[in-house]
Amino acid sequence: MPKQASFDSEELLKILLEKKDTIIDAETKQIHKPSHICWLEISRELKNVIKPKYIYTIVLQNRFGILSKLDPNLSQSSISTKHIHIESTKLVEPLDSDSETDELVTLKFNITLSVEEWKRIYTPNIIYNRSDRINATRSYDVLTPNEWTNIIHSHFFEQTRKSCPITFKYGKIFPAGDKYLQILGHCSSCNSILKCLVENCPSPETRVTMHCSYSGAFNKCNSGKKRRIIGQKRDDYLNKIVKQNMSAAFVRRTEANVLMEFGESEPSHLPSLNALRVLKYRNNKKNQLHNDPIMALTLMKSITPYDKIINDIGYDRFFVHYWTVTELNMYRLYTKTNSTPRITIDATGGIVSKIKLISGRETAYIFLYQIGVMDYKTQSQFTVAHMLSERHDNNSISHWLTEWTRNKIIFPKIVVTDQSKALMMAVIKSFTQYSSLSKYLSICSSLLLKESEVEIPHCMLRNDFNHTMKLLSSWPEIKNSSYRIKNFYLRSIGLVIASTDFNDIKYLLECIFTVALNEEDGYVSNNIPNACEIAKNYLKQRISSHLVINQETVYSSDENIIEGQDTELDSAHLLNELGDDNSIFKIIQNIYNNCLEESHSQKIQGNHDNMQYCPMIAKKLLQFSKLIPCWSAVMVTIFKYGEITETSASSESLFNDLKNRTFKHKTLPLRVDDFIQIHIDDILGSMKIVGAKQYTDIENCIRTENKGDEINKDRSFDPIQNLSVNREQIEKSVSLSEKGQYNEISTSPTKYSSLTDTEYFHEKETNNIKSISPATSIDLLLSEEETASIDEEQDKNKSITTATLSQCDEFDKSSEDENIAIENWKGQGHQHKKKKGNYLDVDRNILFYNDNSKTKSPVIGILKNGNCPELQSIKINNKQYTLTNTCAFDSLVQILFTSYTDSLDYFEFIEANIDFKLFELISRGIRDGINVQSYRKRAMILIEIYKPSLEYPKGHFHLDCSCTEHFIVENLFKNYDSYHENKTCFNCKEEKTRKCRKIVVNLPTADLTFFLDVLNDMYSDDYKKCDSCDKYTIKCNYTFGKQIFIELFAPSSNRQLQFNKNFDVSLTLPKSHKDYI
Repeated sequence: MPKQASFDSEELLKILLEKKDTIIDAETKQIHKPSHICWLEISRELKNVIKPKYIYTIVLQNRFGILSKLDPNLSQSSISTKHIHIESTKLVEPLDSDSETDELVTLKFNITLSVEEWKRIYTPNIIYNRSDRINATRSYDVLTPNEWTNIIHSHFFEQTRKSCPITFKYGKIFPAGDKYLQILGHCSSCNSILKCLVENCPSPETRVTMHCSYSGAFNKCNSGKKRRIIGQKRDDYLNKIVKQNMSAAFVRRTEANVLMEFGESEPSHLPSLNALRVLKYRNNKKNQLHNDPIMALTLMKSITPYDKIINDIGYDRFFVHYWTVTELNMYRLYTKTNSTPRITIDATGGIVSKIKLISGRETAYIFLYQIGVMDYKTQSQFTVAHMLSERHDNNSISHWLTEWTRNKIIFPKIVVTDQSKALMMAVIKSFTQYSSLSKYLSICSSLLLKESEVEIPHCMLRNDFNHTMKLLSSWPEIKNSSYRIKNFYLRSIGLVIASTDFNDIKYLLECIFTVALNEEDGYVSNNIPNACEIAKNYLKQRISSHLVINQETVYSSDENIIEGQDTELDSAHLLNELGDDNSIFKIIQNIYNNCLEESHSQKIQGNHDNMQYCPMIAKKLLQFSKLIPCWSAVMVTIFKYGEITETSASSESLFNDLKNRTFKHKTLPLRVDDFIQIHIDDILGSMKIVGAKQYTDIENCIRTENKGDEINKDRSFDPIQNLSVNREQIEKSVSLSEKGQYNEISTSPTKYSSLTDTEYFHEKETNNIKSISPATSIDLLLSEEETASIDEEQDKNKSITTATLSQCDEFDKSSEDENIAIENWKGQGHQHKKKKGNYLDVDRNILFYNDNSKTKSPVIGILKNGNCPELQSIKINNKQYTLTNTCAFDSLVQILFTSYTDSLDYFEFIEANIDFKLFELISRGIRDGINVQSYRKRAMILIEIYKPSLEYPKGHFHLDCSCTEHFIVENLFKNYDSYHENKTCFNCKEEKTRKCRKIVVNLPTADLTFFLDVLNDMYSDDYKKCDSCDKYTIKCNYTFGKQIFIELFAPSSNRQLQFNKNFDVSLTLPKSHKDYI
């Protein structure tokens, strides 16, 4: 028996007739919209048996003939707009815009679904429940909800290119009916009707063809409405804008590029920007625990695993402390296997957005603080604690560090930070026994000056070297200076940073102050250097060799010592002047004042301006020296551990990994609860990876130690055993931890006692970090020649030791080389990485800089040989030329490049003769670098010298340019001679003139030992023998050019026997030759 209706149609009709005037709009003569109050009133009179919108639908669709009984005219208009049947066998073109009436047209087309598309939208045998007790369920074949409409509409747009927003109201499958599938839809804007029909059930694994018709006034449908984003399309867009972090605009543009052609209307299934943004917002919103981020954090703190990770939350002012148990355990393991625990602390911003509090106040910028650890033994880095805070003062930071240290951990011995005073102050308060940074600096001063016994701080505070150099280079006086001046000052201060002896630091600062405060440089009368010249040359010698040399060795002659000038390194007189209030800063300040007074003295004026003169640099460096125990290595000998330079690169690397990898697919800044949730998940995963490596390395070390003990029982010393981890030491550390001695350092604080440099030792780590040797350990008062000889002996001893050790592993290394060998065709197999230098590296070029030049040193390019395969042929006068074996010409050009750069006279000579093609090549090569025009000029020059040896078809010529330098010089410089020789005989009055493009020198040996002697004989003032009168009556006069080429010839026998000897790079000619050479 069929189901009974829930309402009486007669009663409904009676009520509708009574309210006819309220249902029909008097102006439009149409029924009111479903939101009108009349439908709600009718529903109430029916005791809410049916809903208002259902009543509206019954009336609109003329069910039970209700609409005809209300008004027959309304019935006809409804039918005419809902059912349009216009047959047409061909595609109708769009109507002209001038048409006054909206003509109704019909499009007929077919939609073909692929096998994959049909499988996506067809779902067979879906079970639905029924109210019938006998047949409680029934199965249907249906179209997949939220999926089939997207596919049908995309095919509709491909076939019609219409932008109508189709709304599908019907899609039903009749497996046993006359029609297998019928789909009905209409445009919500122009009310055009879409019908799709599949006559027969499709066969498996075949395409499905739908016969479609679209009828209505769709040619003028430009409403701009959009379809809803549902189904798989919604998931695809979420994946792009959420997981792949694509912007909504970019997603929209890529979709438009796929769907549209130029000039078309925007399709209705192309999502709008606002729809994509709302989609992203709602997706992020549904994953949040609370609308308020701080309340969300509070809820997270009660949920596993965040309840054990988030330790403390502050509301006003906002902060949150969090670290995982795994991080604490990894730090404990690190302190057990490393005798000198080292941590880095740094902060970053721009990752968390500001928070709007209930009071209406918006928080300040929130920074992320992290403690990083770099374990050089396992080559792994990890974090151990984190804080988000809107307060950035030392009290907030020290509170966080103090809370972290309450977890029964061993305090670090070295803490590395940047030069943030808030961070340094917090570190001193948290990890040392002193309460302020000024007290810590005072204690360091007392230890350096060997005053009364004071307790060494439990922890050494160091500044990151890179941050220090960046801060120095950001001074406007250094930043805006030329490269030579910037390089000189930064490398000079780098010497101070790397020095471990306070006396050496004092003298280095004195030299820097002297150079910066003196306006004039050079020599006073009698070629005596002034104080600025002496200080500058001392700093250059130190930069070029990093050897601590005595000032007197720079100018060893007694006449170079200025009367009344103190040249000793000892600054004891400064200590006497300071009395009881002495400190390292006051000593440095006294040095600055003395240098300032001496700079005003007239007796030390030089003969030229000092290019490094900048009093502001000296003044800033004086203020910068207040923190010298933190940014230099002067405290290393006091603490007996630490490196020459410390770095917080691990913190920077961890921040870079966090921003550019963990949150690569997120748009920073994030909400604080979203950030912490993702950050904690990242921490947990990374700690598992680091932990696996840590424990594996420790087990391998212990296994290696036990194996070494069994093999080497009778040996007194085994380097591998010393590098392994001591199991008993680890167990001892564990027992100490169990007793609660967590805040004690493994070596108790000791009183300072005077130590000599030879007694200083470096406590080596098991991680094989390069040991530190203080600068005073190489306190050599030697000349450069003696230093070079000692270096050679050290290199020989080192090479012998290295060779002895390497013999043991020669076979293993050879087998390893076979496994990693690669094909290195033309050097392109290996990737050559240029080593990045810093201002602590040796710079030997500083000795050769021209300080008086304000120009930047040019970079001399290198001409590639014509044999290089990447060089193409050159077209000159419609002919293609290929050059090979250009070695002789290229080497000559490189010599001229260098001479043009180094010599002002030669520079002026070339510029005055720029019309000469070779000189034009030299000038433009230095000015513009080596480019295409350089190779073109080279070809034009060599074409005039050589004749093409081979001519290929189509006007292609090949030039073999192999020759000697003699040939090149003779053919290039026909108008530029090295010298002219004029011979005049006073007896027979005969005169001869000879022009030579080079000087030929026949050497008696294979080296340059007698080179000057031969030149003296060739160009002496003695009379020469005349061939005509056979008397010594010839007088020779020489006129030399701006450039002189000298060709050397050695004896053939010596050249053959000693061919591997190298000539000296430069020559020093006596004064008698300076006039012409």
